[in-house]
Amino acid sequence: VTEWNGAMTLWTGIARADALGRSLADDLADVPRLLDWGADGCPFARALAGETVDRHHLPARGGGAGAPPRLFDVTCAPIRAADGAITGGLVLVRDVTARERAREAVRASEARFHALFVQAPIGIALHDADGIIGEVNPAFERFVGRPAAALRGMRAADLSPPEDAPITREPMRALRQGERESVTVEKRFVRPDGTTVWASLTVCRVEVLGGRAAFMGMVHDITARKELEARLSHQAY
Repeated sequence: VTEWNGAMTLWTGIARADALGRSLADDLADVPRLLDWGADGCPFARALAGETVDRHHLPARGGGAGAPPRLFDVTCAPIRAADGAITGGLVLVRDVTARERAREAVRASEARFHALFVQAPIGIALHDADGIIGEVNPAFERFVGRPAAALRGMRAADLSPPEDAPITREPMRALRQGERESVTVEKRFVRPDGTTVWASLTVCRVEVLGGRAAFMGMVHDITARKELEARLSHQAY
């Protein structure tokens, strides 16, 4: 060992002064054994032979019963002189436990959202700031009478009569500007066969990867209620 930084001391418990000048193959042989290298074994010798080796998500050995597993990324690379001759090796060990736990949490969250999105009894559509639809769930497909493939790329406003545009114009402007948390309106939708259905439409702002703003529209079918109101109004007047 010709160099040993503070992170190696924290990981192994071996001080720099105690590591310098000692051999990883003999004096410090327990250090490579801190990780489970898998079937191919420790790649230190391969690095000294001129090969750069990357290993990902290597589990740490030990840690005690019940201790959460720790994961490491390791790179072993040769160090070359100006003439190309190999003069040593460089070992980079990165503790990626927190990163992988965060990724797993994101994956679990996405799985839960996907299950809710697909199985939700109300229609849900995701669209961008221009109203271009990106994804819809089965309930939304059934409500508007169009398959998801046909809806992707459409403007959400084109699913309603043009004269209904003012209903959402100002509320959506305020939502895009961050002046409102959500918008709820009652609005008509026209199916391909010309049938008109009514929805209680709620649109909220959501953040997606990269910090971009997206919008989630949720429709609850209120067609039966609207038809009843129309009949009652007709009978009353």
